[in-house]
Amino acid sequence: MNETQLELSQLSLLNAADELSVSKKDISVQIENFTSFWEAEEYHQDFSKKNTLKYNFYRYSCGRDERLQKIWGKNAGQGSNWENTEAN
Repeated sequence: MNETQLELSQLSLLNAADELSVSKKDISVQIENFTSFWEAEEYHQDFSKKNTLKYNFYRYSCGRDERLQKIWGKNAGQGSNWENTEAN
């Protein structure tokens, strides 16, 4: 991890704490260097855009949106890092 990546990850943590109205100490996360990276097959790339119906069904079925709403409340899906607004 280079210095820029570390700064961005720490900024992301601060933004999350701000959106949740908690201290960053209240969020349990470790920021670590990665050791390996495997790129997913082509059909997985941009899956939410290429297969919107399947992706939205998955999100609903697994309870992801319900859980995000419970944790983030009115801020669920509202930050600048939320690209897929179809399911929100």
